[in-house]
Amino acid sequence: MQCLSGTPIEQHQLCHRLTHYHQIYIHYWVINTMDVHELEEADRKTPTVLLECLYDSVDENAVDTLDPDTVIDRINNTTLPSPVESLAAEYDDRIGIRNEFVWKWIYELFPYCTLDTVSEELFEATRTRKTLFTMFITILDDIAEVNHDRTTFRQARKIPFPDETVTTDGVDSASVSMARNVWDELRREIHDAPRADEFTELFRYDTRQSINSIDYSRLLIEQPETATRSGAIHYGPHNMVVFPYIGIDLMASPTFERSDLAPLRELLWKIQRLARIGNWVSTWEREIREGDFSSGVVVWALRDGIVEPEDLRERPESAIEAIRHSEVETELMDRWISSYEELTDNELTAASVDLDELLEGMKMVMIYHLISEGYK
Repeated sequence: MQCLSGTPIEQHQLCHRLTHYHQIYIHYWVINTMDVHELEEADRKTPTVLLECLYDSVDENAVDTLDPDTVIDRINNTTLPSPVESLAAEYDDRIGIRNEFVWKWIYELFPYCTLDTVSEELFEATRTRKTLFTMFITILDDIAEVNHDRTTFRQARKIPFPDETVTTDGVDSASVSMARNVWDELRREIHDAPRADEFTELFRYDTRQSINSIDYSRLLIEQPETATRSGAIHYGPHNMVVFPYIGIDLMASPTFERSDLAPLRELLWKIQRLARIGNWVSTWEREIREGDFSSGVVVWALRDGIVEPEDLRERPESAIEAIRHSEVETELMDRWISSYEELTDNELTAASVDLDELLEGMKMVMIYHLISEGYK
């Protein structure tokens, strides 16, 4: 097999980018073009071996497409749809914890992780709705995990549910009002979807589970001594809102057959864990500095004795350094590869929706997580 094409200078430049971006290309091409069965367990953790395999599999067009600087520029240059742009400006004025990159990042990513059953004429509207939902969940996340405002969170979490009453006494009214504005816009957008009535109840249920995941993160922040790997694996992935995203897709999927709901949702349980690992390894340092200890990276470090709860609270930079020098991130990346391998080994069967395409999209979700480390 021919090795990497290009001049020695071009190859050197690629190597430099690999080093600078923490071997993002290595992770991506291992899961994108290599047969992971061929890698011994030890080899998966050896950058030299992975780099050699990368050189055997990469092509020039892919290098250009996945160059981290190119991807970041593409995200920054993304034009958001009008409803999102307007609410993003309002968010910036009222809350301002995240910059616009977050909304552009997810908007740019959705084409890789949207059901193929979404009708072509509804694709852009669906992409907009999912971005609005992201903004709503992010605001709740800001309230609970950044501001550590339990009282406000307990009121804002009621907004999606018509039978619950939101009270504004003693809360951060700007955050609650912002969350309500985003949800109202999303509700108006979803109302026009052809199968909204059919899938609204399922969407609300899945939304509640995503909000419960934020509440679990809030609990870990207040009581990091309660953190467990099982909790991180079971509760944490719902924060990736994969189920509600797909619910929005289904509302715009005229050809989807309800008999495929079970195999689809069975897959969603697994791929949201893949998405969560990507989120963990790309945001944990920022979260520690914000006083958020709910990342799986931190949970693993706590349970392995690499850091103690008081280290996180009193010496965050020392805790970050200790985790950097541990094997935690490597272990979680290896878990990602093993989980993806297991999914590809199993036959994914559905009559009306392409489950393999949805699984394939998770590779791009991971590369976008890794490339965006430090930006979101």
